[in-house]
Amino acid sequence: MRALIIRFASRLRFPWLFALTALLLVINLLVPDPVPLLDELVLALLTLLFGMWRQRGTGKGTGA
Repeated sequence: MRALIIRFASRLRFPWLFALTALLLVINLLVPDPVPLLDELVLALLTLLFGMWRQRGTGKGTGA
């Protein structure tokens, strides 16, 4: 399981940004707030966005 997580994080462009938003999402789910579900939805969407943000491949034939 740990190898799967490390392999997933190694393909991300900013793995620390994904981890930070995931941590903020977990904290936000545990702390009550005045507007329910609004900030949880925003943080969940940001976490998914950063999870899908992959590194650019090293293109062969860049013409250099």
